Amino acid sequence: MNEGILSLLVFAVAMTFSPGSNNVLLASSGVQVGMRRSVTLGLGIVAGIVVLLSIAALGLGTLIHTHPSLRIAMQAVGSVYLAWLGWKIAHAGAPDLSHAGRGTRRGFLAGFINTMLNPKGWTMALSAAAGYTALAPSAPRLALVLSLIFTLVFVPNWVLWTGGGQAIGRSVQDDRHWRTVNRILGILVALSIVAMWLE
Repeated sequence: MNEGILSLLVFAVAMTFSPGSNNVLLASSGVQVGMRRSVTLGLGIVAGIVVLLSIAALGLGTLIHTHPSLRIAMQAVGSVYLAWLGWKIAHAGAPDLSHAGRGTRRGFLAGFINTMLNPKGWTMALSAAAGYTALAPSAPRLALVLSLIFTLVFVPNWVLWTGGGQAIGRSVQDDRHWRTVNRILGILVALSIVAMWLE
């Protein structure tokens, strides 16, 4: 295997599997609605990652790198969104699993928006595009290579975080326990805001 691809794989695993708002969102969805009904959320996250990587590889991401005020504005918008999301998760009760299309299910748009407003995602995309330009002869090909590698890595990440959430959800039996689990997940989302500003 090409050393550059191997290095990119290691980078993608480290960035994708580490705790962050997307992974907490996946775990929360797994707790509330299980793996199967969390697929659209995962697809939204993947779409967001592909868009971020493509923007960074095509050079537009340098705007965020060279204009600190744009990065701060993005962090502020992302913080508001994550605070709202954390509040919604923390105040959710036990899911009504008898209604397959309702409840606290978060779909494609939630995953996509969360990824696009996530400074960790932008940092990951900019770092990947800057650090692995030698892997492709052109910006569009670099965008394709980065997108393929990160999508490949995201699948087991989705299984791990969503499956872990589903396992927790199966062990929770009453409303009091559901409230506790949801509050913990909501707090974790809120803590990801702090981590975002410390990067």
